[in-house]
Amino acid sequence: MLYIKQYKYADKDIKKLTGSIVVLVDTREKQNRHITDYLDKNNIAYEPTALSYGDYSFYIPAEVAGEDIYFHRDIGHREESRP
Repeated sequence: MLYIKQYKYADKDIKKLTGSIVVLVDTREKQNRHITDYLDKNNIAYEPTALSYGDYSFYIPAEVAGEDIYFHRDIGHREESRP
């Protein structure tokens, strides 16, 4: 099931939002130096963190969006609850 929390932003704000994305890098990912080197070289913000699934995700900080918007939490796939 695809779960999407409802957010509404004006077109002029979307560029600001996407420009502020912070990449989340799973601390358990062993071979990621080439990825973090790329992010550093291109001045892309990232944070090492433990992710519950996947090796990478991203979020948009509250300073720009009004609240932290995490892709893996607020936008993404969730398992349907089974009876």
